[in-house]
Amino acid sequence: MSNLEAIRPATAWRLSAFHPGVMRTSSLAGASIAALLSTAVPTRTAVAEPSSITGSVAVVGVPTASVGSPATAAATTEASQEIQEIIVTAQKRSQRLLDVPISITAVSGDQLAQQGITTTADLQKAVPGFTYALSALGGPVYTIRGIGSYTESIDVSPAVSVYSDQVPLPFSRMAEGAALDLERVEVLKGPQGTLFGQNSTGGAINYIPAKPTRDLEVGGSSTFGSFTEADADAFVSGPVSDDLLARVAFRTEHRDGWQYNYDPPVGGEPQAKNGVRDFTDARILVDWFPNEQLKVEFNLNGWLDNSESQARQKIGYAAGDPNGSQGSPQHPNLQALIQAYPNAPASDTAASWIPGENLRRNDNFVQASARADYSLQSGATLTSITAFSHLNVYDPWDESATIYADEYGVVAGEISSYSEELRVAGTALQHNALNWLVGANYEHDTTSNNAYTVDYGTTAVQDGFPVYTAKDLNANRVNTEAVFGNLEYNITDALTAQTAVRYTHRSDDFSGCLSDTGDGGAARLFSFISSLATHTTQTIAPGSCVTLSNAFTPLPIINMSLGEANVSYRAGLSWKVEPDVMLYANVTKGYKAGAFETLPALTESEFAPAHQEHVQAYEVGFKSEFFDRTISLDGAGFYYYYVDKQLEGYQETIFGSLPALVSIPKSRIEGGELNLFWKPSQAIKINIGGTYIDSEVTSNYYGSPVFASSGSATVDYKGMAFPFTPKWAVTSDFQYDIPVSSRITGYVGGGPNYHSSTTAAFAGGPLLNIDSFTLLDVRAGVKGQDNKWSVGLWGHNVSNRYYWNDVKSGADVVSRTTGMPRTFGMTVSGRF
Repeated sequence: MSNLEAIRPATAWRLSAFHPGVMRTSSLAGASIAALLSTAVPTRTAVAEPSSITGSVAVVGVPTASVGSPATAAATTEASQEIQEIIVTAQKRSQRLLDVPISITAVSGDQLAQQGITTTADLQKAVPGFTYALSALGGPVYTIRGIGSYTESIDVSPAVSVYSDQVPLPFSRMAEGAALDLERVEVLKGPQGTLFGQNSTGGAINYIPAKPTRDLEVGGSSTFGSFTEADADAFVSGPVSDDLLARVAFRTEHRDGWQYNYDPPVGGEPQAKNGVRDFTDARILVDWFPNEQLKVEFNLNGWLDNSESQARQKIGYAAGDPNGSQGSPQHPNLQALIQAYPNAPASDTAASWIPGENLRRNDNFVQASARADYSLQSGATLTSITAFSHLNVYDPWDESATIYADEYGVVAGEISSYSEELRVAGTALQHNALNWLVGANYEHDTTSNNAYTVDYGTTAVQDGFPVYTAKDLNANRVNTEAVFGNLEYNITDALTAQTAVRYTHRSDDFSGCLSDTGDGGAARLFSFISSLATHTTQTIAPGSCVTLSNAFTPLPIINMSLGEANVSYRAGLSWKVEPDVMLYANVTKGYKAGAFETLPALTESEFAPAHQEHVQAYEVGFKSEFFDRTISLDGAGFYYYYVDKQLEGYQETIFGSLPALVSIPKSRIEGGELNLFWKPSQAIKINIGGTYIDSEVTSNYYGSPVFASSGSATVDYKGMAFPFTPKWAVTSDFQYDIPVSSRITGYVGGGPNYHSSTTAAFAGGPLLNIDSFTLLDVRAGVKGQDNKWSVGLWGHNVSNRYYWNDVKSGADVVSRTTGMPRTFGMTVSGRF
């Protein structure tokens, strides 16, 4: 439970307004929502101090003031040194912290703002065991406790699922704007398939937006920083009528390029820049109370991203085909030029890209959702969550990592997703000893993921046929149906048993091919291959699909289907040794859906999908508060048995060794975590969290090495550790509030965060290593005693540590994606 401060609601009506199921156990059971909302505000107020939370925790929103609003901020100043009781919603119902045997890190909206956490990638600063990588084609990769899914396809479901207030964001790219105007974010660790569905083998991230308020509130902030950064956000919240509340929020981010071309062409701009940030995010929330039993929440949100794709930096040369083409129409000695091009200096800002290239993205997303909670006469609550999401992606990318055009292109895609969840929750038996929940899910996804590639590299000429351009065309129609249930039984006042189960069926219809772009290059090559293999004359028209059947005959399109079913489950026991100490043990099984990966496919067999993976997880843990509730300490040990782990490996093709989605038959993860929150005085808060992860492939698996050329031998992955899985990760943050006057408080804060070394690929060798790094953030400023305003200075990566989160061999070079360099800035905020 470390990293947490929250004062518990003093009256049950504050919970029941947002969680109707709570009313049946409160002293106000049976009261209507409308009547409860008309009740005068009690003296004591539920708040969350700006702190992160580790353990099974959450801060429940209240109808009169969301976290970070003036009312809650004012109440924060009255908080004692004691760590207060916490209400949690990790299991889709309100519970006390120490009653929930699940490992969670939750961070309040105020703490996110203090630490400069504005994206999911930034959660590395606050969530031990969470790592982030940016793939070569710009896709985010999230990993928790070593479980993630590295893929460059925008339409492959991740292993760490993301939600906005329980509304799914089923594909990672959709989550880029989820961190707007938050009450908190909860990161659930370990398989979460029973309540959050498949594709949660690593865990689930649930963003909780700040809720509409009963009183009119207005707030916002402005940030100015390095690289001419200028960000602004604002919200307006309040009543529209007696039964209608609304909240409107937006954020816009602008920053100039922070990367420079370290070796520009002769006569070119000496300090060419890249890395512009141009991102806008907005949300409208409406809460409607049409009658005594019903509450409806409407959410319309979206974002627009016109930022520049990050350029990569060259760190080595590795020809895809050492015996392949050495030149291009523009540069007859292209490979010699690339080999001679200097490797990047050890600087986060150093990179190279093709001069004059436009790397501006044009991505946009919109989502509409409605949640209805209806209190039944039996005391149970019926909940419906309906959502529609639509994502458009246009992402230029450049893997050349030099000023010479070797390989570059554009990813253009579109995803539509419709989902519906219907569930009923309630209690039974004497003293409500049994809590139960049953429900069903349906999701329909349609995706298109197309990549246009220009390639002048060593693999661009095959059998004398130049293929300088090609298109990867992919489309999927996916239907997922599931039913689930959860039971929690209080055997005694101290001992509780829990079991949960979900049955899921999923069908995925795929169509796609490698296509000629119309210039005839790919068509001529594959016509030649087909004719040679079949001993007949085969002709493929320019602009057509060129992927061949397994018998090497031309096909107009490749169609495949994948149907899978699974049963996820969880069983656990928790024991309250005393009111502030809990021990727990869980056995969980979770699944991630199978997937079709995007790659240049010579034959249809290369499109064969990776089948669903599953994880059997064992976890024991504890949660405690002691020393007059001034210290909280929690920890867990875990062991995961992993079957058919999906991971990006490499596959030999006529175009050289290319990334491909592979399945590792058997592997395991074991480790532990420990989290401490200490409040030695009312003015000081210290948060420290650490995770140890040891991963290993335990079965023989023979895959292509990263630096393979055509015909190279495979490598056995057995005994290798997982990529993107550092053994050690430590997060820390502290804050010290210093009274300046009766109306002003000063503060200083910050802390280092550490990740040990890992690798970017199996059998990658030293060039694919991701070195360990420690990043130090600091902050200082002044704020009003009532927290209605603040002026703060901040610094991120103040030691200017050079680090990177991805390495890839492609386009005849080995290149890195670096992190951000040292940045400084100032933020001014106010709430009224």
